[in-house]
Amino acid sequence: MASLSFIPSSVLRNLSDKLPEKRTSAAYEIRDIVKQLNASSDHDRIRALINMLITEFLNWPELNRREGGLIGLSATMNGLLRDDGLDTVAARHLEQIVPPVLNAFTDQDSRVRYRACEALYNIAKLSADSDANVQSAAKLLDRALMDIVTDSSQFSIEEFIPLLIERMRVINPFVRQFLLCWIKVINGSPEIDMLSYLPDFLDGLLNMLSDSNHEVQHEAALRLSDFLQEADSSPSVDYVRVAKILVHKATSPDEFTRLTVITWINKFVKVGGENLVPHYADILGVILPCISDKDERIRKVAHQTNEELHAFRPSPAEGLDIGAILSVAKRQLSSEREATQIQALHWIANLLARNRAEVLSFLDSIFDALLSTLSDPSTEVVLLVLEVHACIARDPHHFHHLVVSLLHNFQIKNSLLEKRGSLIICRLSVLLDAEKVYQEFATVLGAEVDLDFAYNMVQALNLILLTSSELCGLRVLLKQSLVNDAGKDLFVSLYGTWCHSPVAAISLCLLSQAYQHATCLIHLLGEEDFNLKFMLQLGKLILLLETPTFVHLRLQILEPRTFIWLVKALYGLLMLLPQQSEAFKILWTRLKTIPSNFFHEGQSEHYLLWNQGSQVSHHRPSGSQISERNEKIHDMGKLHSGIDFSALMQLFEQKQQPPSHAFEISVVFSHFHFIHLITGGDPEYPRAAYNYCGKDYGARGKIDGTSNMWAHLKSQCTKYPYRVVDPKQQTLCFVKKEVGEGKEHDGAGSGALKVVNYSDKAYRNALAKMIFVDELPFRHVEKEGFRSFCAVLEPRFTLPCRTTVARDCMKLFYERKGKLKKALKKQRVCPTTDTWTSIQNLNYMCLTAHWIDADWNLQKRILNICLVLNHKGETIGKHVEKCLLEWGIDKIFTITVDNASSNDGAIRYLKRKTKDWNSTILEHEFIHMRCCAHIVNLIVCEGLKDQNESIAKIRNAVWYVRSSPSRFQTFKNCVEHEKIPSKILVCLDVPIRWNSTYMMLEVAEKFEKAFERLEKDDPRYLSFFKEDEDEDEDKDENKGGKGRGRAKGRKRIGPLTMDDWANVRVFV
Repeated sequence: MASLSFIPSSVLRNLSDKLPEKRTSAAYEIRDIVKQLNASSDHDRIRALINMLITEFLNWPELNRREGGLIGLSATMNGLLRDDGLDTVAARHLEQIVPPVLNAFTDQDSRVRYRACEALYNIAKLSADSDANVQSAAKLLDRALMDIVTDSSQFSIEEFIPLLIERMRVINPFVRQFLLCWIKVINGSPEIDMLSYLPDFLDGLLNMLSDSNHEVQHEAALRLSDFLQEADSSPSVDYVRVAKILVHKATSPDEFTRLTVITWINKFVKVGGENLVPHYADILGVILPCISDKDERIRKVAHQTNEELHAFRPSPAEGLDIGAILSVAKRQLSSEREATQIQALHWIANLLARNRAEVLSFLDSIFDALLSTLSDPSTEVVLLVLEVHACIARDPHHFHHLVVSLLHNFQIKNSLLEKRGSLIICRLSVLLDAEKVYQEFATVLGAEVDLDFAYNMVQALNLILLTSSELCGLRVLLKQSLVNDAGKDLFVSLYGTWCHSPVAAISLCLLSQAYQHATCLIHLLGEEDFNLKFMLQLGKLILLLETPTFVHLRLQILEPRTFIWLVKALYGLLMLLPQQSEAFKILWTRLKTIPSNFFHEGQSEHYLLWNQGSQVSHHRPSGSQISERNEKIHDMGKLHSGIDFSALMQLFEQKQQPPSHAFEISVVFSHFHFIHLITGGDPEYPRAAYNYCGKDYGARGKIDGTSNMWAHLKSQCTKYPYRVVDPKQQTLCFVKKEVGEGKEHDGAGSGALKVVNYSDKAYRNALAKMIFVDELPFRHVEKEGFRSFCAVLEPRFTLPCRTTVARDCMKLFYERKGKLKKALKKQRVCPTTDTWTSIQNLNYMCLTAHWIDADWNLQKRILNICLVLNHKGETIGKHVEKCLLEWGIDKIFTITVDNASSNDGAIRYLKRKTKDWNSTILEHEFIHMRCCAHIVNLIVCEGLKDQNESIAKIRNAVWYVRSSPSRFQTFKNCVEHEKIPSKILVCLDVPIRWNSTYMMLEVAEKFEKAFERLEKDDPRYLSFFKEDEDEDEDKDENKGGKGRGRAKGRKRIGPLTMDDWANVRVFV
């Protein structure tokens, strides 16, 4: 031990101590010593240390020393292992260490054997080494250990599993290969049941499927396949724990992992389905998205699994969580994948069929999602949703709720009625009995307060009724309404609602063969003022008369003596139509088919009836007059059906008149929704229910008022999320520092903590300011996206319409103008003015005021931009004088203008007009101030003439590059080839603005090499300078331009030379 002086004696003493803490401390010190020796490549001392641990510790009869020797060898191996692995020289120590450690497995004491396992575990870490020799040695050691394990009856799987789990977190492919080999060997042992420990290491095993090393992937897939086959017959599988792991891994982005997981889930559902019933929702949550997976194999397995889940049919008593499954299905309804949506709807439908009562208890949570899905672009999805709705609506209460909700959706989503309205109504009519559906729609719409929506909805229902093949039975029933009780009830129930649209009411009468009543309606309409909407609908009705739906009507025209009222009704429609319209021509052509002898038999009874019926008074007939006429004239309907057409006529008249209690919809109704026929209520007395608590109030406009609604909203309802308990209660928030007049925003986002109150006035004022600052159109406030954003930002604020916003903007403008006028009265102002001509050849003038405020800050404001007739001096002077008088400015210091001769005339005019104003200085003798910027511009332009030729060459070269996309791309390629590091490219100047010329020269100078390369790569570049300048001028004029002012008839200047670039660098 004396030769090992580099190791303190205290370390060797503690290594054989009875206390584990001292042995551990000694092991750490040995590891650090070995690391230092290994770093200095002092392998002789390391070898001496290993010999000492073997001879004086490991071969010692005392138990503590043998344990200490194994601990020391383990610490030595940890010290030899570097961050980048084990070098070749250090790896030779394995031959010295491994044999005594393996011999320790035969020791009689179990603690020594335990320490031998621990030492071998540290040696096994070498499997991650990158050196091939080290890996080879580690593999030999690994096989030796496997042989020991398979031959030993004392191997503890309970102690092995935690080590396996810990090492499975390593992503090194070599380590993973060793672990997979160990799993294979241990699983092959008949005495060890690895399936019972599968949940402990399954997650790590699945992670290996996405390893970048294909050998690791393949080996992991084989091990998983082995376990899956054994799971069929093994009772020790914990299906629940494994299923939870599989559900978690099913969302992996790796396709192979998802396929394996879905395959496992499929197997587990088949084998242990009864054990997984409580977890059906979790399994379904990963199966449904996989049904639409882009990998066909995954889709196929997911479909099979979904069918297995459907076939099992467990009940809530067996642990089936219907609420959780419905929640999963609801979540998948919002998916963009059609197959997933379809299967989610199948689950809802199947659950309704098997467990209707339980599903209806969760109806509130899924009903809105089902309604929203009606807007889905997939027709198959919409049809399935309608089947689910029909299944729910078998009860009268749910049926009524469905119709009310559909109408509400149609009202707030116009596109839904236009795109899906026909499909929804037709399919519901097939699934729920068309007569029942139409009667319910008519009942609910009869009490609708929004008359415009009721009109549009009736038009849609009527068009579907007349054209849909699914409603053929309903049309047959209506045709028999004069002779059939069921048809009569249907006609009467629809009529009241159909009166919202006069054309729809007429078409209903024509379909029901109530021709005399239709004639009376047409005569009544003759007293009304027609609008374009009515004429369009009337034209559509004429086109519908030519469809198969009205074949009976067209055949009855051939018997005018029997159906005289039909002929009168059609002639009445003809008289309502414009004579030059297409509808008039169609109907007139049809009426020409009436037998001509009908009009010549003037003495016939039918002709007398015709003549008598034609004598309709020109004033609006009352109900009693119509009743009296109906008694006189042949009324087949009243005689055979018992329908009170007099009452129907009065109802029609009431519907056409504006209601006496018409009122503007109050803002409070945005928090309510209209409900109808609650417990059989009267449609004439509509009610509105609160969106949050459900309390309902009368909603008959001025009769019921809205005061009670406002009171409930502001103080009574505790469920209103924005209820203010104390109106004086303020809110703390951080408010950004406001930008002052004439100050620019610092962009720092600094703010202060302030208390704020909700103020509708403040919101509207800020909205008007936003319109001004961002230069937005007034209609911006009516855009759907902006309104939705404001509704989320502050639901209490009701956005005004664009007309109101325009008024608010003008109000804000006049307020600001008044403040500015007040401020200018106290200041001595220096106006500046300029004129220009727009591309429309319109002359404009701008007047700007400059002054120094009380804080000695320079301020400027544009006072006016106006049209002027011309650029004459007196015209300009008159407009400046008018503007100064309008703003009340009489304290003028100077007026700054450019050097145009017309401005001299304007100044002379203003001197004459303003010399007698108050507060003039020296009678405005020095009022004329010439624009320094304009003078500098003239000086620079004059100086540029010395190098005008070089500048013109660069201007022509730049113009060539920017004149077409192909030329510009060629130039960019030259820039890339020359590797010029510039983020900007050449730009063309405006010759009259010297600063733009400077920018052109500054940028072009960086691309000198690119232009030189362009001469070689683009043969058109040099030929461009051989053309006449007037050719380019002509091209500009053909494109609507005015050219660039070049002289015609001479060659372009160019190309660039070295001298030109040298001249340019003088300026930049």
